[in-house]
This record gives sequence, structure tokens and C-alpha cells, in this order.
Amino acid sequence: MLEDGSPKLLDFGIAKLIHPFQGSDAELAPEGSERLLTPDYASPEQLQGKPVSTATDVYALGVLLFELLTGELPFAGSRDKPDEQARAICEDQPELPGSVCLRSRHLPASDARKMRGDLDAIILKMLAKEPGQRYASASQLLAELDRYFAGFAVEATVVYHMKKFVRRHRTGAVLTAVSALLIVAFVLAMAWLAQRATRGEALARREQEFLSSIFKAATPEGSKGESVTARQLLDQAAGRLDTELASDPRLQAEMTKSIGESYISLGLYSKAQPLLERALQLAAQGQGESSALYSDDLSDLATDYRLQGQFAAAEPLFRRVVALNQKLHGQASLAFAQSMSGLGECLYYEDKDTEAEQFLRRALAIERPHRDLKEDGTRNYLALTLERKGAYPEAAALLREASDISAWLEGKQSQDYLISMHDLAGAQIDMGDLEGAVSSEKEVLDTRQKIWGRDHPDTAFSLNNLGWIMLEEGRWQQAEPFVRETLQITRKLSAAPGPRYATALGNLGRVFEQKGDFAAAADSFEQAMQVLDANGMKDSSSSAKILLYQSALELDRAYASEAIRLANRALSVQTSLGGDSNPQRASGLLALGLANLLAGNHAAAEDLFRRALDIRQHTFPPTHPELLTVKARLVEALHDEKKPQAALDQVESARSVCPKSSPLNNSGSRFYAPKPVEKRTL
Repeated sequence: MLEDGSPKLLDFGIAKLIHPFQGSDAELAPEGSERLLTPDYASPEQLQGKPVSTATDVYALGVLLFELLTGELPFAGSRDKPDEQARAICEDQPELPGSVCLRSRHLPASDARKMRGDLDAIILKMLAKEPGQRYASASQLLAELDRYFAGFAVEATVVYHMKKFVRRHRTGAVLTAVSALLIVAFVLAMAWLAQRATRGEALARREQEFLSSIFKAATPEGSKGESVTARQLLDQAAGRLDTELASDPRLQAEMTKSIGESYISLGLYSKAQPLLERALQLAAQGQGESSALYSDDLSDLATDYRLQGQFAAAEPLFRRVVALNQKLHGQASLAFAQSMSGLGECLYYEDKDTEAEQFLRRALAIERPHRDLKEDGTRNYLALTLERKGAYPEAAALLREASDISAWLEGKQSQDYLISMHDLAGAQIDMGDLEGAVSSEKEVLDTRQKIWGRDHPDTAFSLNNLGWIMLEEGRWQQAEPFVRETLQITRKLSAAPGPRYATALGNLGRVFEQKGDFAAAADSFEQAMQVLDANGMKDSSSSAKILLYQSALELDRAYASEAIRLANRALSVQTSLGGDSNPQRASGLLALGLANLLAGNHAAAEDLFRRALDIRQHTFPPTHPELLTVKARLVEALHDEKKPQAALDQVESARSVCPKSSPLNNSGSRFYAPKPVEKRTL
């Protein structure tokens, strides 16, 4: 303020304290001294009464940047006690901004993790206690930030790691040796960084030119007024990889992989396959088949095979990835855990449940301590594997944990959250809560259609679940649109029909059956079996369920002997896959018992129903619909065997826990619908 009362604006960077603190430079300003500053943003030299410079302004910028990114000040814990706050600013080291951000959740965890490393080092350099250790000016800071955003190595990271190394070696002899080594290392590092920056800058420039030419096609000039889709842009880019980038194998490999991964995100798995195969070939040529890049590209290709339902082709690739990551990163690494998770998922789809559970549990044991780790499917697929053997409480707990982690790290519109919620809806189906499953699945479907579109493969999973639930409730008119839309989407997943297409055909057959069009139903079921056979899944859990659908159809057509034959085949497959006590086998026993009951083999039916009841009593709570269904069938068998007292005993034992809609409290139906062929997402 000037003498006449008018304000005076000083240039940022040359402002001085009007009344600097008195005393030694090494002493803090005494309490009560006039402080023409804001303590939260004051540098150590300001609080100590030392000369200020542009480095002081860099410190203030560091505080502002720390606060903007984390929502907290680096030294705000004792602001109610000025002396303690001043001492903390002058003596204490601030917590890493990335760690603060993860703890405070000021930013999404995915963004907070990006702060670790270079950005943490830049901010700590800005907040250095000694002015000479900071950036000398705002222009130097700006140049450092430009290097960071361009993806080049930054000066602060090298300095930060050097300082940590020196602090670990305090003795004079070691310091002398380290000093010499640091000088040599610094010179070599600078030379390497300069070379890397030159190469990186050239690569980035070529990549930018290539991407700019692609995106130009989406401008009004490039598109000639026509709308251009993301797929069209990818198709154009894919067609130019071998011509425009042939002279730069490194850039060609990177862009080939990126476009392939983009196709996967769009659900265009068959389009992605040749690109991922080419990227793997380039990685082998460039860095060898024992490199981390080769392992990553091999994992991408294996995942694409799995998404297309080519499980037999995917499994050996996943096993190679596990072996490579164990050698490259060690058995305690996240890379090793995630490769085991990918293999476990594939084994689950191949009905190799015991081995799948082993790999998934090992992966989860490594991943669990990392609370900020993006959910990658380990919990989901372990839950699905556990459900097959009836371990529903643990499965549900894993799915809730997976959805909570995904919601926290990525938000409720993320793909991982939607997958977890979809699988949780499947668990609700297993537990007999169809109403809850419908509510969960409709939420997932609405979000998927809004974000991914109506033709995305993940959308088909939600459509499949909703259609199946309506079929369970006998509402084929409402189910048919969902089933047909699922069929249309899944047919596009790969060049040849895969297992998911067989699933949709099975549900379409059930629609025809409930309509009364038995010939069309039989044709759909037969097509589904042919697709599974062509995919090497003739004796899979999926084929067993189609066999049960066929058995139920034959009962509706009054062909009990054929129904018995088909149910026996299904039961044989289920037993070979999961043993004598797995929950899926109870469905086969029930279907075979029902076929024998309608064939007049009452004693055989009673025995089969009792065996199914024993499995489900060890799997489900007393009120579960599938348990009550078995009891209802057992009552029918006992009635037909002229055992009224035994039948009455079964009715009385169940009536107290039986809801009005259960088989024991209605007129009863001889139509039995097995569980869905598919309920899950990949």
C-alpha cells in the first residue's frame, strides 16, 4: 500500500518481507514476531528470516500443487500451534503426494497411482528445505513439467533416488566410494537419458503423426460430411500398419498392439486376433521370446482366444505366460499373480475346476494385500468356481468384495464394477433370489447399454440372465426379445459359432418349448449341441445342461424312454466333471428321477429324488426353491408308490418353511427346467 492509500501490486517472484525475522539464520522466528506471510504456504527460509528468491516462489507453487492434487497441505497437521507448524515446515519431510491422494481419495485411485514416481519427485523437489535444491526458476520448473507430460525422464526422479541411496550409507568410507560412483552413474545416466529422449522424441513424433492422420478422417474435411465410427477409424489404421510403419518395427509393434486392444474393448474379438498375433511376432523379433514385452503380448492373445471361446487354444498360451512371469518377475510379483488369474479363468471355462481354484487362490493371496490394485477378475472367477461346488457364502463374499473395490477405485460405471455386479446377480440366482437378481441385472444392463452400446458382448450377458429368469417364471413372451438379442450379439463374436452362441441357442429352444413349438425347440437344442461339439465341448458342463433341456422336451412330448436316455447322459457328464456330490449333479438326478416317474418307475424315481435331496440339503438353505422342488417331486413319487404317510411326512416337514409360490403349495407341474447354460461374464 502506498502512502496515498492506493494499492501496489508487486511482481510475483520479487516480493520481500517488510520486517524479516531477527536473529540467527538457523533459528526459527520467535513467537510474536510480525509475520507478513501466510504460514501454510511459507517456505523454510521465510520462516527463518533468510533471504528470499525465485526459489521461494517455486516452494509456494509446490505447496499449491500438492494441495490441488491431494486436497491437503503438506504441513497442515499443527496449524493451531504456529511453532510446531513452523518447525515441521523447516525440518520434516512431507509424505509422498501419491500416497496422500490414495489415502484421502481426493482423486480416483487410478489417477492417484499415476502420481507415483516422477510427479512425486517433482513436487518433493519443489518443496526441498534448501532453496538451492529446488528448481531455480519457474521456467526451469515448466521445462521439467513439459518433460513429464511428454513422457520423458525427469531430472527430479534421478536426484530423488540418488538422495535415498546416499541416506542409506552414512559412513565416511562408503560415502567416498558412493560419491565417485554417483558421479560416474550420473554422467552415464545423463548420456543414456539424452539418447533415450532423442529416440523417444522421434518415436513420439512419428506416433503423433500417424494418430493425427487417423483422427483427421473423423473431421468434416476428412469424412466429407459423413459420420465416422470408432470401428471405422480402427479399420483404417489397421490397414495402414504394414505400409506406413514397416520401416519402424518398434512403432509398428506398439500401434498394432494398441489397435488390437481397442478392438477387444469394442467386443470385436475376431478382428483383434490377427493384430495381436502380429504384435506377438514383432515382439519376438524385437526383444525375444523371453522378454516382458513378449509375455504381455502373449497374455493379450490368450485373452482374445478365451473371449472367443477358443479355450483349448488359450490354455497353453496362458501356461507359457505363467512360466515367463515367474522367471521374469518372481513368484511374489503381481505380474505372476495376474498371469495365474488368467489361466484360472480359462480353466474354469474348460470345467477344470479343481486346478482353476488352485491357481485363483494363489493369485488372490498375492493380490489381496494391494488394496489399491485394480480388480482384474480373480475374485470373480474364484467365486464362480466355488459356486459350482456349492460354496455360495464364500462366493458371495468375494463378489461383494470385488464390487466394493471396483466402485472405490474406478467408479460404478466401470467395466470391472459392472462385471462384479453381474456375477453377483448370478449368485442371487443360485441362492433362489430371482427378484434381487432382476434388480441387480437391470441396473447393469442399463449402464452397459449406455456406455458400451446394445451390440457389445458384455451387454449380451445381462440380456441372457434376464431372459433366463423370465423363462424360469414361465414368461416366454417377455423372455423372447432378450433371448433373440443375445443370439444376434453372440453370433458376431468369432468367425465360427462359439460356446456363448450355443448358450443362446439353448435358451431360444426353451422359448420354443414354452410356446408349444416342440419341433423348433428340438432343432435349437440340436444346433447348440453341434456348436459345442465343434468347439471340443461335447462332454462339458454346457453340453450337460443342453442334454437336460432335451430331456425335459422329450417329457413334454411324452417320450419318457428318450428322456431317460438323455438325462442319463447328462448325469454321466456331470459326475465325471464334479464328482458325486456337486450341485450340478443334483439337477441330473432330478431330471432322471422325473423321467422315471413319468415312465412309471416309481421306486427308481424315489431313489433318485432322495439322492438329489441329499446333495441339495448340504448345499442350500431350507427355503431355497431348488431344495423345495426336489421335495415336491419326492412327494409325488411317494404318492404314486402308495406311501401316503411317508408323503405326508415330507409335506409336513417342509410346509413350515415353504413360501406360497413353492412347488409344495401349488397344484404342481411336471415340467422341470434345469439351471441356465450361462449366467456369467468373461
